[in-house]
Amino acid sequence: MMGYDLMGKADITYRQLNNWCDKGWLKFKLVPGMGRGGQQREFTAAEAEVCVRMARLVAAGVYPEKAAKIARGDKAAIQRLISAVLPCAPAGALAGLVGGSTAPAARLAGRTADEGAAPGQH
Repeated sequence: MMGYDLMGKADITYRQLNNWCDKGWLKFKLVPGMGRGGQQREFTAAEAEVCVRMARLVAAGVYPEKAAKIARGDKAAIQRLISAVLPCAPAGALAGLVGGSTAPAARLAGRTADEGAAPGQH
C-alpha cells in the first residue's frame, strides 16, 4: 500500500504519516515513484493496520509515541494505558481501539455498543 492510500485508510495527514515514519514508528520500503525525490513509501498490509490502530489511539488522545507501542502490541504500554483509563472506563474498553472494533469507543463514552445505553441499562 502506498503512502497516499494509507493516509486515506487511516484518516491522517501527510504531515502525520511523514512524522511517524521519520520517528521510526512506522516501517516502510522506498520504491521508485514520481515526486521530488523520485521515490515513495510502500507499506505492507500489516504495517498499514499498525498505522490505522495508531491513528485511532492518537484520535482518542494518546501521544503518538505511546500509540506506536500500543499499536504494535507492547504489553507494558497497553497495561499503562489501561491503568490510566480504568478509573473512568470499564475493563476491556480499550481493546477495540487497539484491535479495530468501534464498539469500545461507545463504552469509553459510557454507553454499551448495543443500543448506546449507559452500562447496565440494556
